[in-house]
Amino acid sequence: MHASTVFSFGLLLISAFSVGVMTYLNRPLRLVLTDLCGTADRALFWRAFTNITLFLFPLLFMLDYRPEDSSDSAWLWTLADLAKRGLLGLALTVVVLAIVMGSFIRRCDSRSIAQPR
Repeated sequence: MHASTVFSFGLLLISAFSVGVMTYLNRPLRLVLTDLCGTADRALFWRAFTNITLFLFPLLFMLDYRPEDSSDSAWLWTLADLAKRGLLGLALTVVVLAIVMGSFIRRCDSRSIAQPR
């Protein structure tokens, strides 16, 4: 079996596992995040963030794989490298967005607690 075939099956397998974990955590995560965030809309954002990271990061690690002798399918490894770089940029963007959103939410919550109604 060619290294490219094994690599492709590995990507499919890890993607399936990631989707399985996302599905398994969906309900408990919704309940916990709604409790922690205070609103369903905030919980929905953080659940979407969690699903994206659960899918992207294992895929990024898989795309870093290189077999010993990869001369037969150099195009695939070039494509995998390009995809890895693009997904890494996307993952970093999502993480920065979460940091910004998280700090903004904390500031809004502290202002609403400080001001009595």
